Amino acid sequence: MTLIGRNKEQNEIRGFLESGKAEFIVVYGRRRVGKTYLVSEFFHDRFSFHATGLSVGRMADQLSAFDVKLAEYGLELDGPSKSWIEAFTRLKALLSRSNVTRDGESGRRIVFIDEMPWFDTPKSGFKAALEFFWNDWASRQSDLMLIVCGSATSWVAKNLLEGKGGFKGESRQIVMSVVAADDTPHIYAICKAIDPEAFINTLSTSRVIGRFYLRPRN
Repeated sequence: MTLIGRNKEQNEIRGFLESGKAEFIVVYGRRRVGKTYLVSEFFHDRFSFHATGLSVGRMADQLSAFDVKLAEYGLELDGPSKSWIEAFTRLKALLSRSNVTRDGESGRRIVFIDEMPWFDTPKSGFKAALEFFWNDWASRQSDLMLIVCGSATSWVAKNLLEGKGGFKGESRQIVMSVVAADDTPHIYAICKAIDPEAFINTLSTSRVIGRFYLRPRN
């Protein structure tokens, strides 16, 4: 099946594929707008790993669902995962296999975690494990693309878009700006000049409500 439309989003994904570095992409919005369909059809379901959170379930249920997908992708398990640290360690082992599935065009390892907020049950340690997985290993894999998707926009904003230091746990300020697409290369250059290690996440905006512009101080 050929994906029709969403040309801007498809071009952005292609840009990330060609970046030559690890990419962490967040796709979010209300349910039934085509988030999962966009990602699945773009990659023709050729993921190195793809798992979806359970809409209702305890930590043990979510871990079981994650383990089931690890096994489906070929990882031999010697028992259930007892924590999210163990689950993500197993994911690292799967992605490190020489025969891991790769994207046919870019050769990248593509990890797609759908409905991520559902995995994060109370006191599960999911967010800490995800942060450790990314900071300790995944962010240094130049051929890895981690795509996370979520309909619970408040969870995504709080846990993935609001800033908190990955090492010291300190609060960080995040700058969010609405700019024209043609201006993004200029914005990237400015940000990288100020902070070469800056994390920049570009999202397509269809509508803005509220006072989002403040006149600069002279």
